[in-house]
Amino acid sequence: MAETDFKISMRDVHKQFGPKVVLDGFNLDIAKGESVVVIGGSGVGKSVMLKCLLGLLTPESGAITIDGENIIGISTGQRDRINHQIGMLFQMAALFDSQSVWENVAFGLMARGTSKSDARDIAVAKLALVGLGSEVIDLFPDSLSGGMKKRVGLARAIATDPEILFFDEPTTGLDPIMGDIINDLIVHCVEETGATTLTITHDMQSARKIADKIAMIYNGKIVWMGPTGDIDQSGNDIVTQFIHGRIVGPFQATAQL
Repeated sequence: MAETDFKISMRDVHKQFGPKVVLDGFNLDIAKGESVVVIGGSGVGKSVMLKCLLGLLTPESGAITIDGENIIGISTGQRDRINHQIGMLFQMAALFDSQSVWENVAFGLMARGTSKSDARDIAVAKLALVGLGSEVIDLFPDSLSGGMKKRVGLARAIATDPEILFFDEPTTGLDPIMGDIINDLIVHCVEETGATTLTITHDMQSARKIADKIAMIYNGKIVWMGPTGDIDQSGNDIVTQFIHGRIVGPFQATAQL
């Protein structure tokens, strides 16, 4: 497939901070409607990859395209137009403490000019999609459990019906049962919206459940990418060590940093 055939494409992307190289010839292609999970250890560049896609960081070199349009070096107005396509679930939900649940969900809608009444109605519908009813809409984040905050964050991510969804460690801080509930909700929401989805995580249970394809980042590059069902037969020693949580193996030097 050509670069223009992908919803998201990163080609030969390099990003470093001083002498520390984080992305070193990074390549990733995601087709429209595809759910891709990028796995890897802490500090290997997963979040830097997302920040480059969101325009929060600018690579030193390489190409990043969304819908075939180069997004490196574009104007603020163009960046805003691109980001209007994107919904984001942040690692710790990142809710606004001073706003109620429905106001958190409706934040992006009202920022784009949707009336308060219409935004509230949409927020209530999106909250219902993630299993939260009218009893929570006027609560504030400090009244919510960790799992409920994640649900609210997910409702906010899908509130504007985005074409692209980014999930940053969606199960971090949750117990295994609640983590699996969030995974199920992500799968359901992606199916409902038809969005192209990119998730970063080190949680293999989550990756196996929500991904069409899994990619492994190591030393600033994707070292393996394939269908989720193929990962146990990847033939890659780094991938095998990571997914089985083994101490000994080629991943060891990075794990000790």
